[in-house]
Amino acid sequence: MAFDEDLPRNSESRCIAISIRLIKKSAPRIKRIISFADGTQCGDGTIYRASGFKLVGIATNSSLRIDPKT
Repeated sequence: MAFDEDLPRNSESRCIAISIRLIKKSAPRIKRIISFADGTQCGDGTIYRASGFKLVGIATNSSLRIDPKT
């Protein structure tokens, strides 16, 4: 999922929250939603927390590679 910077504030959180409500309504058998975020790109998970997610763990990224040209 990607959003343009010109969209209103909190567009990401709002979209995630609406999606979760739709899933709960149309597929009540789904009990959990798991989301993986790239910590090198998106900060500390503020968008997910604002959408009602609970942080249950942080894993180290052992596959991160740095481009030698940068």
